[in-house]
Amino acid sequence: QTYTVPSDWSSTNNIQCFGAGGGGGGFHAGNNGASGGGGGAYSKDVNLTHSVGASVTYRIGSAGTSGGVSTNGGTGGDSPTTGSNKVGAKGGGGGAFSGSGGTGGASASGYPSGGTRYSGGNGAGSATNTAASGGGGSAGATGAGKNATTVSATASATGGSGGGGSNGGTSSAGADSSGTTG
Repeated sequence: QTYTVPSDWSSTNNIQCFGAGGGGGGFHAGNNGASGGGGGAYSKDVNLTHSVGASVTYRIGSAGTSGGVSTNGGTGGDSPTTGSNKVGAKGGGGGAFSGSGGTGGASASGYPSGGTRYSGGNGAGSATNTAASGGGGSAGATGAGKNATTVSATASATGGSGGGGSNGGTSSAGADSSGTTG
């Protein structure tokens, strides 16, 4: 997709990118519950120089596909722009069907290196004979996404808590793994 730089563009404008979340892993045929996918990362750059009327190419990352029985979840798509002033955020990893959750999109994989970047939260793994675990929270403008909770072998079949997204004023925003506000 392309975006045409508008006539009111100035060096005080900014570009923000959000990586897509990874898909949850499927249930394991050996009775493991499904694991959660990782949350997408966030990147932002300010004071970008672009010429009015120029086209900037960008891509919006697609969500990772969910895993079927004994199948891993898909990786979430990256969300980059192209050209000389690049901004991009990494998608979260897919959850594994065998118990480990997906890794949150890494801030270090985003660009530019001098911009604001936060990592997505990790998806929770699962144990034998459990319900599904939650996915990691998405990073946002105010901080990293939170990690999801892992369902214990003694948990009821309600599923695990998802990680809180970055939705407040600090990097500790969102719900932590116990479901309380951070």
